[in-house]
Amino acid sequence: MKRQIQHRATLELQQQGFSRLATAASTLALMASLLTGCKVIGPNFQKPVAWTAPTITGATTMETASSKAAIQTVEEPMDPEFWHTFQDATLDSLIHRAISANLDIKIAGERLTEARAQAKIVGADRLPHSEAAATYNRQGASGTGLLSLVGTAADQSAGTVAGGAAPEGLVEDQTARLATPYNLWQYGFDASWEPDIWGRIKRETESASASSQAIADEQRDMLTIVIADVARNYLELRSVQEVHRLTVEDVELAKHGLQLVQSRQQAGVATKLEVADAQAYLHEIESQLPPQEQQEEALIHLLSLLLAEPPSSLHEELSKPATMPHLPAKLPTGVPSELAERRPDILAAEARLHTATANIGVAKGNFYPRISISGSMGLQSLSASDLGSWASRQYAIGPSVSLPLFEGGRLRGELHLAEAQQKEAAFAYQKSVLNAWYEIANALDGLSEQQRRREFLQAAIEQNHLAISVSENRYQAGASNYLYVLTSQKALLQTQKNLVDSDLNISLSAIALYKALGGGWQTTYPKS
Repeated sequence: MKRQIQHRATLELQQQGFSRLATAASTLALMASLLTGCKVIGPNFQKPVAWTAPTITGATTMETASSKAAIQTVEEPMDPEFWHTFQDATLDSLIHRAISANLDIKIAGERLTEARAQAKIVGADRLPHSEAAATYNRQGASGTGLLSLVGTAADQSAGTVAGGAAPEGLVEDQTARLATPYNLWQYGFDASWEPDIWGRIKRETESASASSQAIADEQRDMLTIVIADVARNYLELRSVQEVHRLTVEDVELAKHGLQLVQSRQQAGVATKLEVADAQAYLHEIESQLPPQEQQEEALIHLLSLLLAEPPSSLHEELSKPATMPHLPAKLPTGVPSELAERRPDILAAEARLHTATANIGVAKGNFYPRISISGSMGLQSLSASDLGSWASRQYAIGPSVSLPLFEGGRLRGELHLAEAQQKEAAFAYQKSVLNAWYEIANALDGLSEQQRRREFLQAAIEQNHLAISVSENRYQAGASNYLYVLTSQKALLQTQKNLVDSDLNISLSAIALYKALGGGWQTTYPKS
């Protein structure tokens, strides 16, 4: 019967304890929910309106400047994988390998992973934190240290009860008992939560998320840069190889001319001066071969670097000359008004502006009180066998408030800094949009003017061939010396090189145009 009464009393105590704890927790939770309904401090981010040019002046200039231009830009849907326009299987292979292997892209991918992890860390502050712990300690205190003060207090207390001073032996016994080593067992859990009353944590989370988005856009921008670099260097390689082929042909032509002059000298028709001029021209042309070969090797090495491969790994694949890729008659450019949604650097600038705007709210939030709710519950006993009893319980729950009083102007300085950074980010966004339109205009102008140049060069080559034919006939007929033949050959070779250079610049202008339009990452974005 006695055990039943004790058990019932224990249950009542447990119910009372849990009821009080639940009531306190409910009250605090209700208070926090009411407080968190306050307005979020700081300005809300407004998506900036990107300036859009009414027309692409470069395209208009190109179309009106030369109605016979072989390549025209049209506002039609653009293929994100713009390099397919060149219809070159080797270029396609190089770009796809660079997308998966380039080290700059991988570095940018790891930065994105870091940014997302940081955003996750910041976002965790919006949720309650809890942890469990269990400890065991063998403890003992010095009887001549702080416990001596406890003994004095006990002495005074005993004296008050007995109406006189406590015996000296009683104080020593109490002190010795307290100084006796003992076991302390305890385990339980702690929890804390900072209600986001003013929205400071929300702004921190918003800032971290926007920063993560900016880095993601920067990775995409890096992708477009790498793709454009691979395409540009590949086209330059083919251009160098084409110039090298023309130079080799001219060397053979110069050798044939030297033999002709030497045979005429033997016949007493040509002079030593003509032979010397022919030999000098041959050596001059031959001297152009080594730097061309060196440039070819350098471009192969650069392409190997972009693919994260050893310098000579692509030599066998790329050293064999191939024809220079050419563009189709029409180049789709997409819709100009969609530029701000396509260019990753503009998207990154917008995300940076979002980050800076949210940081103003964070800075303002530091002026407000910070309220946190913490609680702990566990068991503590001097014996492990007693840890399961209700008498071993211990708990604590309650709020804490902190309010900055004097910071020496630090908080106001942080706010002014955040506001200045937000204005800077807004200007940077405007600059990125304006810079995009300048790049588009320059690329279109380059495409237009190089096509005009190419028409003139083609006409010049026709006249060079005619000049060589006439000068050779006159020389063989004895009407002129060999100097006119050499001059005509030099002019033809230089014009042919200029034509190759013009073809290259047309292709490079197309690559610059697609890069300026933000193509290259939408369908080839590597998994992070």
